[in-house]
Amino acid sequence: MPTEALPRQVGRYQILGSIGRGGMGVVYRARTRGPADATRESALKVIHDHLAVDQHFVLMFLDEMRIAMGLTHRNVVQTYDAGHEEGHYFMVMELVEGWSLAELLARVKEPLPLDLAVFVGMEVASALDYAHTLSPPVIHRDVSPANILVSVRGDVKLTDFGIAKAARRLTVTSADVLKGKLGYMAPEQARGQATPASDLFSLGAVLYEMLSGQRIRRGGDVDSVKHGSIQPLRRVAPVALPPELERLVSACLAPTIAERPATASLLREGLLREHFAIQAASGQPLDSHRRLAGFLAERLGQPGGEVERGAEEDREGRLARAILAHAGELDAGPGRTVTCPPTPAEGRRVTLGLAPIPTGDQLTTPTEPRTVPVTPALAPPPVVQPPTLILERAAAPRPRARRGGALLLTAAATLILVGAGVGVGFWVRGGATSSASDAAASPSPAPEAALSRASPDAAAPRS
Repeated sequence: MPTEALPRQVGRYQILGSIGRGGMGVVYRARTRGPADATRESALKVIHDHLAVDQHFVLMFLDEMRIAMGLTHRNVVQTYDAGHEEGHYFMVMELVEGWSLAELLARVKEPLPLDLAVFVGMEVASALDYAHTLSPPVIHRDVSPANILVSVRGDVKLTDFGIAKAARRLTVTSADVLKGKLGYMAPEQARGQATPASDLFSLGAVLYEMLSGQRIRRGGDVDSVKHGSIQPLRRVAPVALPPELERLVSACLAPTIAERPATASLLREGLLREHFAIQAASGQPLDSHRRLAGFLAERLGQPGGEVERGAEEDREGRLARAILAHAGELDAGPGRTVTCPPTPAEGRRVTLGLAPIPTGDQLTTPTEPRTVPVTPALAPPPVVQPPTLILERAAAPRPRARRGGALLLTAAATLILVGAGVGVGFWVRGGATSSASDAAASPSPAPEAALSRASPDAAAPRS
């Protein structure tokens, strides 16, 4: 399977086409299938034949692959797999739809916009901060525009993490590769003493090139890297740069490690402050990913519809930013308008009318009610009452009502019975009085007869 010809299959990966080639090998677009016919496309790099026979290179390559496969960060191109097939070594990486920063700089042929250059540097610093804080720290050793990818979505990713150590053997056989790496290499790295600070130097060299359109050094040899000087950024930049940004880049390019930022995190924080300041001064969109995606679509073409949709969705964001930018003038009176500049995708301006904001007195002073006509298109939707959920427990109060009625009936019956008892009492008393009068008028009967008249039950025979 020669790397120059397009293979159909590499292991379990189906080759769909060629992406490019570099000093280490050829990169293909590949597809792999999983359970339930699920597929995933990735970038598959096949190492060149002449490197695959170098056993020392192969050992370093495999060792670095074990490290790279453990890296997971949004600004790092993830390595999924690595293997050996028919005498050829390959690695499988995340597929990034976009371009390398080297391709971008070569095609625009000018420095990047200030906010985008700082944004790219900030994202790369985030990737380095992640790698440098691992245990043990992982040093990239080859931070350069060729290894920084920018996607059509505006993402920034650092690739080839972990293989730069093995790639150093390429300098023995390729003068062009050595020449390219020297343009971003730190002095101590040229002496064989790479540290995390060496990656910060290389990132400073990338920032220098994005801001000025020129490299810190062209050509030269290892001695020029170790002892050469770098022209100040302010002398080569076509526009005046913020002083703090220039100081950050110059600190990264300091010849000694002690003069550089202590960590990638501190460098990122400094770039983040400058990024916010640049956005506030220029009124650029707050979403830097979308801003970068729009710039790539404008300058490098339209790879797909995703960027176009992003530019369309950004219209509301630009309106909101225009309102915020003119917040101090909103109460100047009616009739004011804010006009937003068009994007390349729209080709037209958007004008927003601004109404005056009422003062505190106007808010507290009662006003006569006014009838405001509402068009059918803006009429509020009818209010739909939610259905009432009836539970069985809702019937619980009914027995209580029955008990209340029963109590009333019981009370009424009691009153009737009491009334009846009072009537009987009066009747008994009346009967007793009449009997007493009769007894007084007639001779007293025998006791048995008296008892028989007073109580009929008393005459009943006892059982």
